[in-house]
Amino acid sequence: MDGLILVGVIVGAQGLKGRVKIKSFTQAPEQIGAYGPLFDRNGQQPLSLRVTGASGSLVVAAIEDCRTRNQAEALKGRELYIPAAALPQLEDDETYYWSELVGLKVVDAAGRELGSVAAVHNYGAGDMLEIAFADKESQFLPFTHAVFPQVNRRARTITLAESE
Repeated sequence: MDGLILVGVIVGAQGLKGRVKIKSFTQAPEQIGAYGPLFDRNGQQPLSLRVTGASGSLVVAAIEDCRTRNQAEALKGRELYIPAAALPQLEDDETYYWSELVGLKVVDAAGRELGSVAAVHNYGAGDMLEIAFADKESQFLPFTHAVFPQVNRRARTITLAESE
């Protein structure tokens, strides 16, 4: 299956009846089950889930055919993907999906190419872009408007602000 988008990861079991806790990467975390079946990174092993609540910042969900805590614990660490086609079409150029950032050319204000976006990360303190620079080692830079003032989906570029 081509074009899979990571939307969450199962981080543990909740209770004794096979519920799981999910770290959701969707804009509305409780909507993670609204995209249809969720797959593993190879587009295999579909899971159907129903969100039943929340536990702090995590989503709690029931998974079809997962009825015991042991079954739920066996799913810990499983990344959950959807086909890119399941995402709603975006209405404007000011909005984009994080997955669209990977591969964008990083340019300076004059339009000179500096490298490309290798990955988007979030280790808990905010979104970071991993930039593969053409003339130096890769760097992690905060994905803020001050550092990256413009994302141009049509031109497939992201502008890196001048550093002082």
